[in-house]
Amino acid sequence: MPATGIDDLKFDNPHDASSVMEQLQGMMAASKMKLSMAQAHHTKVVNKARKKTLKFLSSEAESLGDAIGRYGLELRKAESELQLALETAKADLKKAADAPSDPSDWRDPLSGQKATLAAQVGSAERALKKAQRKRTRSVREAEDRVEEPLDDQAQKLAMKIGDLTPDVDKAKQTLEAHVDSVMANASSGIVRASLVDATDKKSSGKASDYLVKDVALLQAAVKQIKGAVDAADKRFNAVVENAAKEVAAQGDNVTAYLQRAQEREIARVLGRPVAPKKTSKNAIALKANDMGSKKNVVDKTAKHEMSSKAMPTAAKHEVMSKAAKQPVVGKAAKHELPSKAAKKM
Repeated sequence: MPATGIDDLKFDNPHDASSVMEQLQGMMAASKMKLSMAQAHHTKVVNKARKKTLKFLSSEAESLGDAIGRYGLELRKAESELQLALETAKADLKKAADAPSDPSDWRDPLSGQKATLAAQVGSAERALKKAQRKRTRSVREAEDRVEEPLDDQAQKLAMKIGDLTPDVDKAKQTLEAHVDSVMANASSGIVRASLVDATDKKSSGKASDYLVKDVALLQAAVKQIKGAVDAADKRFNAVVENAAKEVAAQGDNVTAYLQRAQEREIARVLGRPVAPKKTSKNAIALKANDMGSKKNVVDKTAKHEMSSKAMPTAAKHEVMSKAAKQPVVGKAAKHELPSKAAKKM
């Protein structure tokens, strides 16, 4: 293949212009071919990365939408006890108002209890409406909180795989649809008792006793709603934190995939193999075998040296005497050469 880089550029005949131009043309053709291959591979990688991104955006939108829906249900459930206490108190207050009063008793305690309960009912109604407005606002803010990590990851990945704004908008719509679906398909959690039955059962007792109890129930319901809302907020904050980590991890996975694909493509174009990040088990086994064989060779060499050192002195003398008795060919040849030369003369 023609040269594709400055380091590989070698002209067969630098003084022949036609040969130089021919090699340059070949190099340009090879570069264009590899560039087109790299572009095709990059397009394929980007499309695959976009599919991965869209998949995790859709999955996160669905799961987060369900989580927000459950959070909204918890907030609505926190309102149920107060709402039930209000309905019961209103029914008792109406029954007490419809009951005939004793005009001869100017110190009737029922009048003061009715006024106290009426004031408590008004306060509880204001607290309930406030909690309902806060629930609507909290659910909307929860949607914004979980959508923020999606926007951040989409902006980061958009620099590598293109604009993701339409896809993020679609994910947001999916999230909001899941929130509405969860809250619409679930019951409010309010146990609605029959007010007529409840008042009929209490008809045997004194009306003043029921009014006092209703005041205490309303006060307790107003206090508990704050604790229930705080607990729901705490649980949802943990969900948001975990979701942010999950979205960031998914974005990092896509980025790592793009980086690995880019390194492989560059290495393929340049003809340079990419070293694996982790050594496989087979490679580790081969390396261990190689080290074991080297160790065996070293052990054999050491044993041979030790055996030679341990050879008896008599054996060494015998070997040296045999070597001395053998004729030295080199010296004999040197003595024969002058004698032959003398005979020729």
